[in-house]
Amino acid sequence: MVAILAGHSILLNDKLTSVAFQNHLELYDEFVAWLADLSAVLLSRNGDLKREDFAYAHLASALCSLALSVRHQACLGHDVAAKILARSLAEYSDVMALLIVRPDLRAEFQKEQEPEKFWRNHVQRGRARRAILEALPLKEQAQTWWTEYETFRREEGKFLSSTVHPSYVSAAMIMLAVDHEKEPWPGFLGRVTDASVRTLIYAMQCLSLVVFLSRLPFGDEKFQFSAGLQFDPKSKLHRQIEARRYVLVRILRFLGMRRSEKGVFKLKEPAALKEWALQELRNKLHG
Repeated sequence: MVAILAGHSILLNDKLTSVAFQNHLELYDEFVAWLADLSAVLLSRNGDLKREDFAYAHLASALCSLALSVRHQACLGHDVAAKILARSLAEYSDVMALLIVRPDLRAEFQKEQEPEKFWRNHVQRGRARRAILEALPLKEQAQTWWTEYETFRREEGKFLSSTVHPSYVSAAMIMLAVDHEKEPWPGFLGRVTDASVRTLIYAMQCLSLVVFLSRLPFGDEKFQFSAGLQFDPKSKLHRQIEARRYVLVRILRFLGMRRSEKGVFKLKEPAALKEWALQELRNKLHG
């Protein structure tokens, strides 16, 4: 019985998703694909990593798993569950970014028997993001971006807290966003709505710190960051990680410049996006 209900929900949601949702899902999928490539490279080179560098490999894997889980829940029409997972994704992203700018904390992060202590000391209430800000020599324009980013994270964080902790609002959200006149199907069985557009945007913005901070996993001269790996231009996977990063930076710039709630912007096919990014990378390598 449950399998029949779940199957019908999937078919229904495939038919009812809006252009806005599909557009933002295309953008979000680029982040998931990048995290998958990143995790694959780090985990396949276990023998080349120092013990403390395993923190990056395991966090990248956790980020990929959470990002996929957010996608699954959003596509199945369970946006409240997607928002709960997006909040965890944000926290893991902050920790990953913190360890990039503060590699001296890797051992403490790995050895801490009570994770809440590390969280209280280094992450909660904006501590991690302040440490990241101090490590970035931001110019005036970037300072404005950071102020807007912090405001966005703070406001969205409060909104997501209402879904993580049991409340009447979060319970009601499951049903209020559903148009029963269009299709009589209860939201608690799974119904995609444009509320998930906001969830996907939040998840992408949270991942931006990891994308912007360094050439993970190959090292960065500015931050002296390295996970013990060297970029190999002959490796298809290495080239793909760098190419996707260029795509992600441009997606984030786009999201920062404008918001599209109705899906008015046009997207290139994913294959075309990747080919364009690979060409950008080739130009940079040979430039």
